[in-house]
Amino acid sequence: MNVTENLLRLYLEKFHSTLKSAATQHLPPEDVPKLFHLSFQDAGIRGYVSTQFGAGFEYVPSVRGIEVRVGNRRVEDLFLDWPASFQRQFAHSSPLVKLRDGSAKTVFSGVAISSPFPFYLDAANSDLTLINCHFEYEPGGPLVMASIETIQERMRHLRRQSGASGMGWFRDTLAAHLYGNGTASFWSLEQAVARAKDEVLAAVVDINKARAYKISLADYLNTKKKNSVLVLGDYSSAGMRRLQAICRCLVELRYVPTLVKDVPDIFDSDLQQKFSVLGAAARFVLIDHSPHYGHLVELEIAQQNRWVSVLLHSGGQWGSSVAAGLSTGSKFHSEQGYDPATPCPGIRAAAQWAESHLGRVEQDYSHVYPWRGMGS
Repeated sequence: MNVTENLLRLYLEKFHSTLKSAATQHLPPEDVPKLFHLSFQDAGIRGYVSTQFGAGFEYVPSVRGIEVRVGNRRVEDLFLDWPASFQRQFAHSSPLVKLRDGSAKTVFSGVAISSPFPFYLDAANSDLTLINCHFEYEPGGPLVMASIETIQERMRHLRRQSGASGMGWFRDTLAAHLYGNGTASFWSLEQAVARAKDEVLAAVVDINKARAYKISLADYLNTKKKNSVLVLGDYSSAGMRRLQAICRCLVELRYVPTLVKDVPDIFDSDLQQKFSVLGAAARFVLIDHSPHYGHLVELEIAQQNRWVSVLLHSGGQWGSSVAAGLSTGSKFHSEQGYDPATPCPGIRAAAQWAESHLGRVEQDYSHVYPWRGMGS
């Protein structure tokens, strides 16, 4: 069953009301308006429901309250609202950027695209966030992604050269989320509540970490958070000694280690919810997979989200035989032996593999996602 106009409206109302109430309850008053989705309180919300493919919403200053548009075009077409002449002329053109299957949490921020067909969500599990973006195309113009200033200058040059009157198409976006998934279950009230709480939970973690380092939240986000490493393992007495030793090694390597227990218990959040929030924010994940750490849920979540993860093991001992050999055929997981008595050499090797892999992934993605190499 696909989401309907009424279901999307209810989702948007529930998400924003839950977000505001939870943030007011659990965050310092000065930090409430800093949450991404609450920073656009002065703008209205426009939802998009495609009966063909996808759904989404954006913040629009000229809109009051919530309005929802429904159409039989794909969600990208509904959102971009191209001129009918463009749709006919460029119906068989390839998109400038194609978000392939599994391209989740992709973000365009502060960029401009000159193309009659800027982007395309390739599958239901692809999504795109747009922040302060500009889309424009003049017939005969360049096909390019660049800074807004560069695009506008190229368009002015084209018009001077060709004598065009600027009758092309353009669109500015304050902030928007577009999803290939348009099912009713994806846009349910339960999901609205869960996503709102996850956003607040992540903010609480950041604020607590900033306080621990005695720096401002902005400084933490700009310096410390990008080096965050999530460390998982056994919380028994022996397990905690190993985890603390691993964390000390990471600090020596200038990382910021985080344990799941560092997350405050708000909203009655369970371990899966905490792990999902922390894993999404971490540069990579280290798992001390001892014989006493037999839970496989975290491994499954890490695999599904393609987080770069390293399974640490001592003396060939594993928490589960299922986990042994997990890295075989995986691009995002590795295994590393280490000595709990002198853990730093093994932790250093694990971090080196993670950084090397992250570098390769970023290089590969730079060819697929051209905006990453723009430097803007």
